[in-house]
Amino acid sequence: MKKAFAVILILVVLALAIHVKTPTAAALPAESAELSVDAECVYPGMDKSIADGFVPFVKRNEARFILPVAGAADLIHITVKFPADGPFLSDEMSFDAEKDTYEVKLPTGETETREAFLIDLSVPVSRERVNGVYAVRFIAEYEAASGRTERQIFTVHAEIKDGRTTSGAEGAQRPRLIAEYHELSAETANGGDRVSISVTAANIGNTEARSVVINAVSLDGELSLLSDLNGVYTERLGVNESEDVSFDFSVSKTAASGEHRIAVSMLYEDGTGTVYESSAEYRLNVYQPVELELDTVKLPETTTAGESFTLPICVINPSNAAAYNVRGVLNVNGLMATSVYFGDVGAQGTAEKELKVFVLPLGSDKESELLIGSFEIRYRDADGNEHQIFQSVSAKAIRPEEPRDLDAEAEANERAKLKTMSQWWISVILLAAVIITLISLILAARFARLLRIKR
Repeated sequence: MKKAFAVILILVVLALAIHVKTPTAAALPAESAELSVDAECVYPGMDKSIADGFVPFVKRNEARFILPVAGAADLIHITVKFPADGPFLSDEMSFDAEKDTYEVKLPTGETETREAFLIDLSVPVSRERVNGVYAVRFIAEYEAASGRTERQIFTVHAEIKDGRTTSGAEGAQRPRLIAEYHELSAETANGGDRVSISVTAANIGNTEARSVVINAVSLDGELSLLSDLNGVYTERLGVNESEDVSFDFSVSKTAASGEHRIAVSMLYEDGTGTVYESSAEYRLNVYQPVELELDTVKLPETTTAGESFTLPICVINPSNAAAYNVRGVLNVNGLMATSVYFGDVGAQGTAEKELKVFVLPLGSDKESELLIGSFEIRYRDADGNEHQIFQSVSAKAIRPEEPRDLDAEAEANERAKLKTMSQWWISVILLAAVIITLISLILAARFARLLRIKR
């Protein structure tokens, strides 16, 4: 009896083990650092899974992209690049995506909770959009377990159905090449740098493209192509096929700071020898340092307290970049002047201004004073960084002469003149008196002598 019960118990356990449902590998999210699109499940905002045909859709002049990405990373940086000839009113978008938990619908119809990066993006599209299929690239960058920055590209094909239909030659059977994707080795370069641009040319037409020549050129001539070859040649490019090409450029050392354009052209034929051409433009920012120079600022060697003088100022920009918000100020104790504003000074440009300077009065115990200080120029570069340059200046200030009272001087002169004249007359009178006295004495002596003779 006990043996029979044990046998029955073993049979029950085996039966239960056989009917336990084990999750399939397809139902498990990706656990590796490598990212992957979860195409099997329906996420919020989707009416069906990607595997069942979910594609971006257009509503109210906006294209909505929903892309569920699975992986072990916690944060990814997304750069979205739109085709140059597409209907999207943006060339590129960039943002960070964080992993979150979502309730998803499995292929079996059941629901479960999953962690994923759900990229839900709405992009404005042109009202004059043309029907067709456009390839949009989602570039994901993330830090792998090794510490290295990894990069993956997911291409999503957006189909426009509510736009206008091409007609004539455009609607005919023909190849159609577009620059589906591009990448610059550096978004910003310095003068003298070497940069490369990688382009993916894709045939989105309905026939094969032949004798394809892809070329790149700088539109302003300040980027030089580092190749003697006249473009990249491909004999055939089938429907939905693509070709990756790259071009190296050298940035001129004197290239102006700012945006420079690179044009990529694609020349190709169809099976009948008809020639077609398409092109796209890309932008490279060039950074050039800006450093102003200040022409010699020379104060008058001697200035008089209480008076004003004019000081010419000249700013020189020998750089290949503009200087912005340029202003100057005189910092000298004993001199007073307002600041001077030059505005923006372009590359290889100059600016001149005149500064009105007033000399302050000296202290009561000083006849002169040596005034020492500096003239300062402040400006900003294209990135908003502020720069300064100084130049030492000096001048001697003297006390002004006391004002003369001409009436008082005339009166004093008149008094002196009268005094001199009165002294002269007194001298004449005294001299006359002396002469008269001498004459009287002489006459008296002679008269006395005559009297003695007569006796």
